Amino acid sequence: MAELRRVPRYAVALVLLGGAMWVFSGVVYGAQVAACSSCASVVLPPGVDSSSYSAAALRNLTWDDLYADVYIATVGLLVIAIGTSAFRRGHRWAWYSMVVFVLAAALTSLLDQLSWGGWHTFLFLGMVPLLGVILSAKSFFAGDPKPDTLAR
Repeated sequence: MAELRRVPRYAVALVLLGGAMWVFSGVVYGAQVAACSSCASVVLPPGVDSSSYSAAALRNLTWDDLYADVYIATVGLLVIAIGTSAFRRGHRWAWYSMVVFVLAAALTSLLDQLSWGGWHTFLFLGMVPLLGVILSAKSFFAGDPKPDTLAR
C-alpha cells in the first residue's frame, strides 16, 4: 500500500516510545501490586493512614489498581500496533485514534500527578506521546497526500 502522507520519524518515535512506556509501566506496577496485594503502601498514596481502611476496602483498591495497570498496558499495545502501521503510513483515522489515546493518558497522568505527586508520570506517560501527536499534526492535515515515488 502506498504511503498516504509523510509522517516525521521523530513523531512516530515519540508515539511509539509513549506506547512502550505505557506497556512497561502497566506491567511493572501490575506485578508490584500482584506481588503484594495485601500491602496498603502499594495502592494508597504516601501519607494516607491505612488503619482506617478495612481488609475488603484494601482488596477492592488492589483489584482496581490491577485493572488500571492492565488497561494502561493494553492501550500501550494498541498505540504500538496502530503507530507501527496506520499512523506511520499517514492514515488520518490513526491520528484521531492517537489523539484519543494520548489525551486520555495525559489527563490520567495529570490527575495521577495531582493525587500522588509523581511529576515523572505526567512528563513521561502524558507529555512524550502528546508531543509526538502534536508534531505530526501538520503532516496529517497539510492538504493532499504526497504521492509515493518509491512504489513505482
